[in-house]
Amino acid sequence: ALQFASSKLRSNKKIVCTAARRTPESLEYGEGGLKKDKDCLIATTPQSKALSDCEQDGMNLRRWGDFRNDKNVVLNAVIQNGMALEYASTSLKADPGIVIAACDSNGNALQFASSGLRSTKMIVCIAAKRTPASLKYAEGGLNQDRDCLIAATHWDKNSANSATNSENTSKKIILSTRFALGETSSSIATEFTVSLKRHTYIKNEKFSVYSPNAYDKKTCDPQGTRLGWPCRGTFETCKMVPNSLKVGVPTSEACWRYSFRFQLEEAKRSNGFMIQVVEYDFDKGDFEIGKGQQIETEMANQVGTKIFRFYDYRRDCEVGVHLKDLIEDIQVWYAGNCKNMTEIEIYEDDLKYRIPQQIGDFYCFRPLSGCAILLAWFYLFFYLCRLLDLY
Repeated sequence: ALQFASSKLRSNKKIVCTAARRTPESLEYGEGGLKKDKDCLIATTPQSKALSDCEQDGMNLRRWGDFRNDKNVVLNAVIQNGMALEYASTSLKADPGIVIAACDSNGNALQFASSGLRSTKMIVCIAAKRTPASLKYAEGGLNQDRDCLIAATHWDKNSANSATNSENTSKKIILSTRFALGETSSSIATEFTVSLKRHTYIKNEKFSVYSPNAYDKKTCDPQGTRLGWPCRGTFETCKMVPNSLKVGVPTSEACWRYSFRFQLEEAKRSNGFMIQVVEYDFDKGDFEIGKGQQIETEMANQVGTKIFRFYDYRRDCEVGVHLKDLIEDIQVWYAGNCKNMTEIEIYEDDLKYRIPQQIGDFYCFRPLSGCAILLAWFYLFFYLCRLLDLY
């Protein structure tokens, strides 16, 4: 297109370089000596084309195999899209400058970094601050490091120890979720935790949110979460030794069931509650509560802690969670002076039209809106009319 530009623009070095980078042959249309200009000539090289292509879309790096070890090209790619780190050479995946730029663009790029950098606290914190769910890709125990947890908003930085701060007088929310900080774990629990903590109502009311995912999990059960194991977090049922681990404020060496029950009791004392997040299993086609969550429900019922059960239909790759109905139900509970202690079930807002429900031998989908209902009836009417015409 340079050939159709005015003479003034064809003498503009920046414009000619841009055109030459895109289409090397267009340099012939440069004027004012730019055809032989050093910078314009460099713009016609394959490296320059790769730079331009990756500046437009970092993921284009996958098309430039010869430049995956070119630091300038890769840096431009990961700045535009951190996930382009996947296509960088092995040596550049171990380059701190490249990895920091990638994680600052998209924290999930941490999964493509070298093992050494995934064990580097500064880099993990950068990734977790940008994308909290990326903390699951950290190595060397950093997925449960205090500073990294603070960066990912799992841990309240104003508390010296969020797990054991029994002097906290704010209303406490206890989360019952699947473990989300293992590399192969779903990130749904993390996304939910972050969204909840950032919600205006939760912040304004100064709720204290306890997420058990943020703490090391010791257990008296050799298999961790057996439903048949007798421990329900009490001194009598917990098999942890010595007995000092079953008394008072739980330590990092205490059984997770004892710690969770302690937090449930703190929630009840502070007029708080438990939110249980139930994830949808797309392979099984249904919601599924984990074994640990079943145990947590039992303990909540024993303690007498209010339960809000939130059904989250999102896939692992989806971000953003709709909390409107959940928050409204919490507000209604407080407006009723916390007297209704029955479990309340809440579905994510847009779940109303995404989950199929079996009715007899038929399946129907909950409609998106009134318009969808009308449209469905229209097509049904049209189909019936066609059938009648056939007869």
